Amino acid sequence: VIDMEQRLAASETSLDTPLNDAESGTSLGDMMADPSPSPELMLETAHDQQLIQKHMAAFAEQLAGRDKVIFEQRLIADEPRTLQEIADEYGLSRERVRQIEEQIKKKLKAYLLAVFKDTDVLAISFGDE
Repeated sequence: VIDMEQRLAASETSLDTPLNDAESGTSLGDMMADPSPSPELMLETAHDQQLIQKHMAAFAEQLAGRDKVIFEQRLIADEPRTLQEIADEYGLSRERVRQIEEQIKKKLKAYLLAVFKDTDVLAISFGDE
């Protein structure tokens, strides 16, 4: 508590405050770390995303019929169709489409974990852990 009181009582310092030599033009703010990600991290992230997209496409090729439709139009679509729309198309109940969707998610999880078992590319949560 005493430590925090001392911190809060201390005067504020502007980030524009010049450092030792006013002629150098260097301020305290110039010494702060850049919060944006490094170019190396951005490149690594882009590479990982491409790799995941490649394997997602390979997974989709293993699916057929309504499973493929549900995967493409529900799980990876920018604007997913509703369960009811797909149910009407195949003459199923909404609940049955949801069950099929859950089975596809489990298959996808197993597939991606097998593909990326020795890497740290998969830093995604599957919700049931």
